[in-house]
Amino acid sequence: MTYPGRLGLPADALILLAAGDFTPGDGLRMAVWAFDVLKYAAPKLHLVLVGDGPERDRVLRFAWSLGADDLRVHSLLSDNPLAAVGDADIVWGTHPVGGLPFLRAALSHGKPTLALRTPDTESVAGLILTPCGDAVALATATRKALAELAPREPADVR
Repeated sequence: MTYPGRLGLPADALILLAAGDFTPGDGLRMAVWAFDVLKYAAPKLHLVLVGDGPERDRVLRFAWSLGADDLRVHSLLSDNPLAAVGDADIVWGTHPVGGLPFLRAALSHGKPTLALRTPDTESVAGLILTPCGDAVALATATRKALAELAPREPADVR
């Protein structure tokens, strides 16, 4: 499935993008869990999972089981996740190994980019790093990044 600009989501959607090969341990299941924490605080936030692999259906079933009444987890079948980075508002790197081209592309687009703290990511300037496997830490750091994206209300001048 190919999505048009802004990944086919509502114009006011905030897009959280994560990519992986949908294999055990790639962090996408943890991403769904972290999103489930965030979705209540950010009603316009949508999680788009990019990629394909043997665990794709299982991860999506998990997402849909958590959000049966509020489906804001989407799947984009693509072998080029870099193409979707420009449409994202925030990017997650959830794989414990690799993924540096994806993360660097997000940073070069000026996107807030969160990743798991690993030997690969520690040397990449600009990443917001969170502990491996900690969905709550990922959600907390993302909430802070979302707050920085939110439009500021003008000061009340009387």
